[in-house]
Amino acid sequence: GAVAGIEVGDLVETQENGWFSWGVFLACCLVMLADGYNNQVINYAAPTIVREWGIARADMGPVFTIGLFGWMLGAIGFSMLADRVGRRAAIIAALALFGAFTLVTPVAGDLMTLTVLRFAASLGVGGAVPMAIALTSEYSRGATRGLRIAALFVGYTVGSFGGGQFAAAAIPAYGWPVIFYLGGAGALAIALLLLAVLPESIRFLLVHGRGASQVLAIARRLK
Repeated sequence: GAVAGIEVGDLVETQENGWFSWGVFLACCLVMLADGYNNQVINYAAPTIVREWGIARADMGPVFTIGLFGWMLGAIGFSMLADRVGRRAAIIAALALFGAFTLVTPVAGDLMTLTVLRFAASLGVGGAVPMAIALTSEYSRGATRGLRIAALFVGYTVGSFGGGQFAAAAIPAYGWPVIFYLGGAGALAIALLLLAVLPESIRFLLVHGRGASQVLAIARRLK
């Protein structure tokens, strides 16, 4: 009865514990930060890979093209997955996917293997963004929702730009694999952190009739 009587829109708009929604926002910022880095990491490494493997720059074209295709499929696929398992699980799965495949990218010794690994990583990269936006939107008041969503893309940009700065310094000193190790390990570390701190979508829990105790716990934390 207590769960059935919860009106999510009113609960979020009248939330008294602003730290809870800020926590969700900051967690999703970490997702976007990792996403921005891992989406661009192949661009940072490509010139060095071309030189070391003795291939033409045009030969890298399929690697970039398949990445865009994987990003699109990931956005669709993880959105559908979230409808079944929840946004929290979908975000963590997307992070784990692109983290793992980014981490093992340096084992690639040829273009075919590199293309396959980047496609798999791009599925997760594409899947994380819409889920992070959706969860942030759900726990934000209407007055701050637009600003927070815009700020998420600042996190994405910081990841992209910061990764470029790191790559410029690290690749000459340590080689191109190091930037993939950092991106993959960082994404997996964030996934582990989110297992501990990220709440599930309260709307998902209510719609699917799951986790009454979780719904009430979230409601109490908001109020």
